[in-house]
Amino acid sequence: MHPGTGLLSQTFTASTSAILAAQVILRDLLTADLFGPHGRNMQVHAHFTRRFDAIARAHPDWLRGPYGLGAMIACTPFDGSEGQVRKLLHALFANGVIAFFNGENPARLRFLPPVPVLTGAHIDTVCDILETTLAQVARACEEAPMLIIRPVRPTDLEGLLGLAALTGFGLTTLPRDRDLLAERIDESEHSFSRMAQRPRGESYLFVMVDAACGQRVVGTCGITSKVGGFEPFYAYRIHGSTIASEMLMSARRSRRSPWWRNTAARARSARFFYIRTTGATATAGCCRWRAFCSWPSTGRASKPR
Repeated sequence: MHPGTGLLSQTFTASTSAILAAQVILRDLLTADLFGPHGRNMQVHAHFTRRFDAIARAHPDWLRGPYGLGAMIACTPFDGSEGQVRKLLHALFANGVIAFFNGENPARLRFLPPVPVLTGAHIDTVCDILETTLAQVARACEEAPMLIIRPVRPTDLEGLLGLAALTGFGLTTLPRDRDLLAERIDESEHSFSRMAQRPRGESYLFVMVDAACGQRVVGTCGITSKVGGFEPFYAYRIHGSTIASEMLMSARRSRRSPWWRNTAARARSARFFYIRTTGATATAGCCRWRAFCSWPSTGRASKPR
């Protein structure tokens, strides 16, 4: 055989067409003015950023930055939970846009645009589809929620931070502090893992998630297994009593302060914070402190299902 020029190639040099395509790509990288602060990469990034900012201003719960750098375009949809981002990815693909999954806590939506051939009209079309798809996914979550209460996980941190941003001031059980919330999640996981035979003040943190929206965190509550009772508590109780006589038309009120020794322990349920959705709006609310519930010091903790 005497094959003609270009018919054969070596294993690691790929085909002739691939080599020619690589030469074109290298030529464009060198001549197409892609790099630098005013290059095409940064122009494409600025265009995407303007459109993302417009979506975020109109719908703050749908999208947030940072938006990447240069041709590395990214954003955080909704609360950044993995399930919700993957659900959005599938919906985008069905609507004609290919995007990618990136990162965790929060999970990110990433775009890899073909910068040399990309035009402003292309970017606008992609962003229009993105906004429509975000509305589609958000509407599906509102119309068919599937609420589940479960123990908190490390992946719920971003969702809890999102809830904390809605609390305003004064809700000390849900602080706007990433490190403190991460510490409480870790403490809760440790409490669930050890399953003490007697309550010793373990802290259990729960979240309410919308399974229809990829485990989106929409509420939280907590239980402290034991409050007090570690040592006897001594105090005086003030009691009042009234003695009255209709015949004498007189009444006398007396007060006494008997000594009181308490060794009982109590479990405490912390404040429950949640999000209500109605149509396209979302409001937040919380229940007040629940009454202390009895948990005798001889009781056993039951393993959660």
